[in-house]
Amino acid sequence: MDIKRNIKSAILELFNKGKSETEAYKELSKTHSSYKISEKAIRNWYEKFMSEDSNLNGQKEVSSEKNLTDEHLIELIRENPDLTLYQKDNFKFTDEFLIELINKNPHLNLEQLAKLAGTSSETIRYRIKQINSNGERVKYVKKKYRPDGFGGPNSKLTDEYLINLVNENPDLDLSGLSELAGCSRTTISRKIRLIKQSGKSINYVKKNKAKTEDELLINLIDEDSSLTHEEIGRLTDRSNYTISRRIKEINSSGEKVKYACKIYELKISDEFLINLINENPSLSMNELAKLAGVARSTISNRIIQINKGEKKVNYIDKRFQKSKPQTNEKSKNKTRE
Repeated sequence: MDIKRNIKSAILELFNKGKSETEAYKELSKTHSSYKISEKAIRNWYEKFMSEDSNLNGQKEVSSEKNLTDEHLIELIRENPDLTLYQKDNFKFTDEFLIELINKNPHLNLEQLAKLAGTSSETIRYRIKQINSNGERVKYVKKKYRPDGFGGPNSKLTDEYLINLVNENPDLDLSGLSELAGCSRTTISRKIRLIKQSGKSINYVKKNKAKTEDELLINLIDEDSSLTHEEIGRLTDRSNYTISRRIKEINSSGEKVKYACKIYELKISDEFLINLINENPSLSMNELAKLAGVARSTISNRIIQINKGEKKVNYIDKRFQKSKPQTNEKSKNKTRE
């Protein structure tokens, strides 16, 4: 028992120093060669040290205290008097906080990171995507789910494994569960059905996909109200039109999400678009849209808005321009005949 206690203390010391599991294994193989400890055993200890219930306090948690000093909170309230307490709480969750949390805990999965950050795994996933939307700032590698008590990687989707997965992630749908388990959505669905048929208890409730997506959309906008439809679309893999339609439908029975339509102040002001068209008279709407970094419909709508008053921009639709020569050629042929 003394040897085991010494080994445990040695592993904890290496863990607190920030050594990886492989580094700890190599070092212990040299210093405690008489006790043949395996790399799997070290991995198990690391999992226990990182566990939320561990009394060893070995978590390499990034403190959010530095993000919520009294001065910071006072300034936050003064500058944002209309924010709810929920929205104010989200301001604590800075990009830098999450980047540091992931960099210091590269072995943790989304659920473990969420516990440390005091939020949901879905929020962590969307924030990572948001942070990396303009180039990779944080490198997160997807992990297969491994519940407490499972020492090694899960090569088989056992009943116990799936029951733990569902019970610990009640908010996830089949797609989210399949992503964690590293298998297909169909496999998860079939296994849940078989578990229920066998009489075992599994607390899976079928999710309303539209409702789940609406909740994610609301959370995303609440966390960053400055996002445009295009930016929200990139984060959620949806089109600008879909985002706009969903916001209208969500608010159809009373405002649930506060979203102000953005005018592309920098990208597509009147002056910007007028200059763009005047300098590129031969370009089509699609080509102008690519240059401006917006949708074709945005260019079309902005031209209409600009020309409602005194006409300022002379845009000739290239589709009609192309069709004219063909018409003239046909008339010439008829004349010759």
